[in-house]
Amino acid sequence: MPQTRSVSRGVHPVKGAHSGHGTADLEARIEARTHELHQAMDALQATIHSAPDTVLVLDVSGRIINANPAAQRLFGLPADQLISQSLSAFLPMADVEEFSLFFEESKHASPAIRSIAPRESMLLHASGSLIPVEVAIGVSPRLDHFTAFIRDITRRRNLESELMRVAVDERRHIAQDLHDSLCQEISAVHFAVVALAQRLKTVHPIEAETTRKIGLMVEETLDHARHIAHGLGPVMEEGDDLVRALRRLARTTEDLCRLPCSMFSNGRLSDVNRDVGTQLYFITQEALNNVLRHARASRIDIELSRIGNEVMLRVSDNGIGFNPSGEASGRGLRFMRYRAAGVSGSLRLRNRQAGGTELECRVPLVS
Repeated sequence: MPQTRSVSRGVHPVKGAHSGHGTADLEARIEARTHELHQAMDALQATIHSAPDTVLVLDVSGRIINANPAAQRLFGLPADQLISQSLSAFLPMADVEEFSLFFEESKHASPAIRSIAPRESMLLHASGSLIPVEVAIGVSPRLDHFTAFIRDITRRRNLESELMRVAVDERRHIAQDLHDSLCQEISAVHFAVVALAQRLKTVHPIEAETTRKIGLMVEETLDHARHIAHGLGPVMEEGDDLVRALRRLARTTEDLCRLPCSMFSNGRLSDVNRDVGTQLYFITQEALNNVLRHARASRIDIELSRIGNEVMLRVSDNGIGFNPSGEASGRGLRFMRYRAAGVSGSLRLRNRQAGGTELECRVPLVS
């Protein structure tokens, strides 16, 4: 028995030595892993801190709980004045509703998606100026916060606006050439054919009738050329020509589609910039196309109004409405947003309570 107890006592120190060695090894590995994690966190923090784009951490209600230095430059505010503020408080009223829907969509997205396609908006700087931005929301596996990535796209917008102006000028030149040259030449041919038909009427009635029909064909060709010219350059002069162009577009839609289409204007619109007027015309044209293709409406109303220092375009119908998630990816709507943004405007599409859809575009007046 004494020997057994002696052996038993002799074994325990050996086990203890192995246990101590294993614990030390485990602690060393934990310490090394912790050091690696700290290094990774420091690298991540340094990346976010030095990022040229704004990075915000938002809580589930959209309030800012953290912001990098780029955010302070973009907003024009120190970090302590950004924290606890709702991101929507820095957006124009016209963009708040759409951003709220976008944020809700991000919150319900699968974590496997990681991020929702970015949306463009305007951001209110501390100076009161509006900055065009692109916003993306990162989907976190955690449910209590989200990451907003915001990029200033002022330079891109300026380049797009310049390209748009060049394109509009080129279209206007082509329209002017069509109107002043081709249409005038076709008109001269039409008068000559009509005069010939009159001379043949008493001597060669059969040839006169054929000539008269040729005159009608030439007249139709002239009308078609004029429509093309108006479509390419609908607003060729300053001011109220936009109203006339929209009324002509409403009449053409009504005549060709057999669909009631009214045009109402309100306020002084004589100082609407020509570029602004041209983009509003094309936005209206695309909006009408969307209604005719998708809305199943029996009536369309166009409204152009002066509201303070803004001009507001509204196109509404009494159709079946639209699906926000499906319509948001439509090419027509993207083009309309692009045109509105090119003249520093905002555009939104919504379902009407009375049924149908309403498109509203607001653009600041440029003198």
